[in-house]
Amino acid sequence: GGDKDFNVPLVGGEQMYEALRSLNVPTELIVYPGQFHGFTRPSFIRDRYQRYFDWYDKWVLGKAPAAAPGGPKNTGD
Repeated sequence: GGDKDFNVPLVGGEQMYEALRSLNVPTELIVYPGQFHGFTRPSFIRDRYQRYFDWYDKWVLGKAPAAAPGGPKNTGD
């Protein structure tokens, strides 16, 4: 999420991320700097949708994910 999101504060995402990691669930936490609840930077919007599609391909269709373009910092495993 965005690090300036006041609707869903980052701390909630961080807690969920840590809880999932503690259960050995494959997870990623992606933080988009300077973004609120609704993203405004086109490259971040594109990155978010690419991550959605990659997740769907991997977990629903069983395909290998596409190569990730440069984007926000990935703090996941």
